Amino acid sequence: MLTILKKMMNSKKENDAENLPVDRQGRLACAALMTRAAWLDGTIDQAEENALRDLMMKRFEISQQEANVILEEASADVEASNDIYRYTKELRDNFDADERLKADREIVLAAVEREGYNIKYANEKFKADRDIVLKAVKKNGHALECVDEKFKSDRQVVLEAVKQSAYGLSYADEILKADREIVLAAVKSHGCALEYANETFKADREVVLVAVKQNGDALQYTHKKFKADRDVVLVALKQSGDALEYADEELKYELNKVWSNHEFVLEAVKADGNALSYAESFWSDREIVLEAVKQTGDALNYADKTLKSDRNVVLEAIKSDEGEGGFVAMTECDRTFRADREVVLEVVKHDGLLLGYADESLCSDREVVLAAVKSNKKALRYVDEKLIKKLKEQGQL
Repeated sequence: MLTILKKMMNSKKENDAENLPVDRQGRLACAALMTRAAWLDGTIDQAEENALRDLMMKRFEISQQEANVILEEASADVEASNDIYRYTKELRDNFDADERLKADREIVLAAVEREGYNIKYANEKFKADRDIVLKAVKKNGHALECVDEKFKSDRQVVLEAVKQSAYGLSYADEILKADREIVLAAVKSHGCALEYANETFKADREVVLVAVKQNGDALQYTHKKFKADRDVVLVALKQSGDALEYADEELKYELNKVWSNHEFVLEAVKADGNALSYAESFWSDREIVLEAVKQTGDALNYADKTLKSDRNVVLEAIKSDEGEGGFVAMTECDRTFRADREVVLEVVKHDGLLLGYADESLCSDREVVLAAVKSNKKALRYVDEKLIKKLKEQGQL
């Protein structure tokens, strides 16, 4: 299908006799995107395929041969990518003049089901279509910005938007910003949505506690009385060490002492590994550092030199889904890890380019190299030339 779309895009710049006229291009684009939408779940049975072929031929006035080509390319392309946004973007960039593409309900539905904010580019009538709007805000609460004004005061639509994005509340009608259920749903999902709530809730203890428990940084949006409330600030600190920045100055001085409390620090790093940065007295505490790096590999930066030589601690930092533990392991930790096969293998699985820091012997290790290249093809620049040649001969590159 991408072939068809590219052909259509190129036809704007070339005068090749084989290029399709614009009207026909639009019909093929619609058919291609409709088919791609049908493949979003990764499968399509024979009955669905037959029905889709008939629908394309009838609706878009294309031949059976053209419909078959689209179906075949959709089937092949689903293995490579699920990014329907790529197609809609190409159409937006190249066919803005053809409003029919933006006015086709199937196209718009497929686009917003993939990325809610795509509703921004739809025909105005769909921005006033409740079913489409609900699908859009469920995917991206930020989409509430782009829809018909009536939905910004639609309780169900706004509720779905605030559950998905902190920004959802910012686009809601002022009446709903003062709706307790809406605000609680918003801060429960995204603490910092408190910024957009009615001022009453910024002084509401229950709402504030829900917000700072979800995101400690929400403390900055609370009424000043809570910035001097020890219990509230402690809840915020356990979620985010940075929250101390927003506390009352007198309380800030007092609470700096909590970073000397083992129990508090352990709880804090379990919520936010980077909280370790505030607890210097525990940078050599294996239990605390281990919990911190499990949350984010970046916390390894604050570990004591001894723990930066601890293989288990380093491996946990690398395996963490958050932060750049692999980079820290290769640049800040004991240099022996650069020749440690297990460590390097984990590192390159996350970032292939870090193969550049590995010992030369591992740059000719088949498994390590393939893992690095899978992560980032540019890692080939660090690979032994003989191995590259062999892998190409074997069809592995």
